[in-house]
Amino acid sequence: MKCSESTIRKMSLLCAAIILFVFFQHSYTLTESGHNVSLYIVSLALFGLSYLSISILLQKIYDINQNSIKNIIHIILILLVLVSIGFSVVWAIKYYHLEAESFTGSNAIFLRHTIDGRIYATVLVGFSAMLVTFISQSVNKNILGRAIATIIVGLGQAAFLYTPNFIYDTQGGPFHIDAYVVSIINCLHGVPYSEMNTSIYGKYGIFYVIPVKIIKLFGVNEWIAVTIAICLVGFITYLFQGYILSKLVDNDLLYIMGLLALAFPSFQLYSGVYYQVLPHRVLIPTIIIFGCLKYIESTSKKRSIGLVMWLLCALAILWNIETGMVSTIVWSFTYGYKELIDNQKIWKILVKCVGFFCISFISGFIIFNLYNLIVGGDFQSIKRYLYPLLSEKSLSLVQKSLDPPWGLYFGLIVLFAAPVCYYLMRLIRKNIDEKQLLIVIISIMGLGLMTYYMNRPVLTNVTIVVFEVVCVGSYVMNGLTREKTGLHDYAANGVFYFVCATIIVAMSFASVFSVVDNYNLVKINGQDSVRIAEYSRRMNVIIPDDTFAYGYFVEPLYSYMNRDNVLYMEDWEDLEAWDEVNVDSYIAQELEKSQPRYLLTGIRNEVYVPNEYTEIFDSHIEIGSGVEYKLYYKGEIRGTYYLMRNLLVASSVYKNLDNLIVQSEKIDSDDKVLAEYWEALTETTIFNEEMTTDEFVIKLFLNSLNRNPNDEEYAHFFKLIEEQNYSKEMVLKEFLSNEQYQNDAIDLNYNIMDFYN
Repeated sequence: MKCSESTIRKMSLLCAAIILFVFFQHSYTLTESGHNVSLYIVSLALFGLSYLSISILLQKIYDINQNSIKNIIHIILILLVLVSIGFSVVWAIKYYHLEAESFTGSNAIFLRHTIDGRIYATVLVGFSAMLVTFISQSVNKNILGRAIATIIVGLGQAAFLYTPNFIYDTQGGPFHIDAYVVSIINCLHGVPYSEMNTSIYGKYGIFYVIPVKIIKLFGVNEWIAVTIAICLVGFITYLFQGYILSKLVDNDLLYIMGLLALAFPSFQLYSGVYYQVLPHRVLIPTIIIFGCLKYIESTSKKRSIGLVMWLLCALAILWNIETGMVSTIVWSFTYGYKELIDNQKIWKILVKCVGFFCISFISGFIIFNLYNLIVGGDFQSIKRYLYPLLSEKSLSLVQKSLDPPWGLYFGLIVLFAAPVCYYLMRLIRKNIDEKQLLIVIISIMGLGLMTYYMNRPVLTNVTIVVFEVVCVGSYVMNGLTREKTGLHDYAANGVFYFVCATIIVAMSFASVFSVVDNYNLVKINGQDSVRIAEYSRRMNVIIPDDTFAYGYFVEPLYSYMNRDNVLYMEDWEDLEAWDEVNVDSYIAQELEKSQPRYLLTGIRNEVYVPNEYTEIFDSHIEIGSGVEYKLYYKGEIRGTYYLMRNLLVASSVYKNLDNLIVQSEKIDSDDKVLAEYWEALTETTIFNEEMTTDEFVIKLFLNSLNRNPNDEEYAHFFKLIEEQNYSKEMVLKEFLSNEQYQNDAIDLNYNIMDFYN
């Protein structure tokens, strides 16, 4: 029996994978003390050394010219393949159960939750086998058909990113959205970067200014323009991904399956938007891989493409420091290796790569500071530019310990490390074709981006490498048309084909069977433009025009209402978690400068409100995501402006009757603030000392409708209180049900039926 070098390398990869599994099984607990990245680096070194050692050993033994020894080696290799196949199956089943169980309950809307696990596995394996059979017998490329499919799926993915209703989005609610878009809104209003505005996810806001301003020319508000711009970024990313994938696969069916697999995060995994990863951390790696592809293919424009790529690396680091640095390293490898193929001296290549890397880094730093100086800010330090990488709290706050290696991270490490190791000797010998070099580049990118997931291994973060996973899986599947000789080749290939086919089929199936349900979920939440438009309209009436605002969810709200009177800062989710700045002192200084009469804050920001401000309105929204705005008034609560605008309009007219009722019920308490409420109310012209609290509430309501509360026609409402002991709520309902006065309520945009419900 013949055993090729290719088979020996694949056997070595399988053995290295088992060794890596054993390593993680005994060391994953180290991450409980925060050694995620260190353990990840050690695991890569272990995998590489194991692969090299085993492949060299197997090759040496196989080269011995004794048939008896070779027969023994054949038996050992066959056993290794069987063990590897068994291990792959057991790992896949174990991972399936662990991952499926983590999404039980209300989130159990995925295909694997709706049918029996055994049936699901059978269908998956069956279709994987069919895919393998079909691909091995067909090579075809319909360029037009692929382009149309890419555009359709890309538009579908981009549609999921459209989120006009930031309050009701379900992927972490407005917290995730607020954390990402605040940096964009700050740049739109010309706010410079500073100690209080560092932007944890990069300086990407600078790139959004021009597109958002152009979109606003079409008559949409600022928030809608922002979310449309993010959709466009996503769509561009998906087009680039489709192009790269098309270069890797020669079979149209495999391409379509891979394209649907790429849509897995949008079509199934996310029930809303997670801008921090998609498209933010996916855009730059995709563009850099595209640039690497063009550089590899080019013969006459290499110099021009190279200069453009180094400039893109500068912008990549500016966009997002983590993915930017990884992408720049990947491009440096590509540039250096192509120079090596052209027989350049190694020391010259190293000098060029290091030099251009430094130039790109410094260029990004200069662009960052030029922007800051243009908008009136100060020159910022390298530490501020690299924030949060150099923050003392950065790793400790986001780290999450690893689970046993039955989890996803183990499979991803093997998937990305395998192509690099497999083609290592070809790289060294300079005997590697363009497609093989491209898959090595993509694998290195995947390994680099994995640091993000390894540091915080939660399922939503794994989407940072979905593109790389699909590319590697599709490339391996594409190898079915290559030459195969001997039993060992079929067996070794079978393990890799089985794993990769299952990945591609599972992800594409998940996309197809979940896209409708997932989009319906998104549509009634994050894309419910009617609810957010109505809520914004009400808040526009409630909040005085000169209200100064800061805090959670404030910037998206003001952006939607096209208001500008905001204390622009870093997003509060990260400001309170990462920074060590004195937020109290900064807010106090800004309030001292502006001296606003009215102050609007978000949830949990009450602690920063000065004592001289009194809460006059609370707009808590019961949606399970913690959205709440509070309006404060500076000084004593007196005067009809406050009374009619902020209590009557907010509480009576705009579906918030409970607020006024609750305040009136608490007037007898010893609370100083409530006592001030009552004092202000008793000084109005409609107050009579002999009134009961209930009568006063009714008269306030009637007064808000511009009716004279002393007219005899209203007398029966007050008799209800005395004769039938009606509550305030019942009296107000009785009033609203009277046809004579419904038109008055309707004129004030009061929805009576909603009040009844």
